[in-house]
Amino acid sequence: MSLEKTLSDVVGKLRENRFLTESAIATGVVLRVLNDLNWSVFDPAVVWPEYSTGIERVDFALCEPPEKPRVFVVVKRPGGIEDGVKQSLEYAFRTDVPLLILTDGKIWRFYLSGEQDDHDREAISMLNLFESSVSKSSATLRTYIERSRVARGEALDTAREEYEIQNRRARSRRQIPEAWISLVDNSDELLIELVADAVESQAHVRPENVDVINFLAALHRPIAPSPIVPAAPVKNKAFQPANVSRRRTRRGTLRILGENIEYNSAADAERIILDHLQGMNPNFLQSLYAHS
Repeated sequence: MSLEKTLSDVVGKLRENRFLTESAIATGVVLRVLNDLNWSVFDPAVVWPEYSTGIERVDFALCEPPEKPRVFVVVKRPGGIEDGVKQSLEYAFRTDVPLLILTDGKIWRFYLSGEQDDHDREAISMLNLFESSVSKSSATLRTYIERSRVARGEALDTAREEYEIQNRRARSRRQIPEAWISLVDNSDELLIELVADAVESQAHVRPENVDVINFLAALHRPIAPSPIVPAAPVKNKAFQPANVSRRRTRRGTLRILGENIEYNSAADAERIILDHLQGMNPNFLQSLYAHS
């Protein structure tokens, strides 16, 4: 039977809750898939059941060449895919097995054990047999588990490429707050114009640049009694601090459009201000984020 036909049959039985235990999933799903991916499931030197890591046992070690584990497959109870991820990664790492697969039959998660910092629990790829087409599920399984790809190192190369993509994206996400603070601290003209345009479109009056700068600066600093940018008093400021204690405290009161609103921290003040701007313009935060 081809892998596609096997997956169609497996998905139907999974939907009928035919596999209720780990052993049923191992026999009725995992071994059938491995067999269609050209693994010799009846040769324990190739598909090694209950492989001992010295600390614990792994359900299957895929060996290529024989008796040389290259991939660990850990079978979970239905719905238990989240259990013991870090522990399984540590087992793979300690035994120098670079690829780890966790599955409960329906969901398949693929991990790279060697390069992931501090045994990162994020999968490099995930497959849900209920949500993916049979052809897509087949392609994903072939990419990471097909015996010939494992033997040639292609499965591991693909896993490393995917991890590097995810790692670069994670680094860029972590940099976003610093980039935002830099824009605010440097009073970026384009950012000020964007906020001023949004206010003008809603209130039909354009705010002073100094007011926009003070507002932006308050997003990541405690609101102080004195303005962040020295300026002459401006009438009808939409946002201004009021009744702020001169003691070292993060609590105070915001005055927004004539209304006094108490806050307990800088983060609380930020949330209040953003809520009001978002209420004035439902697209404000989306536009601001996209533009920055």
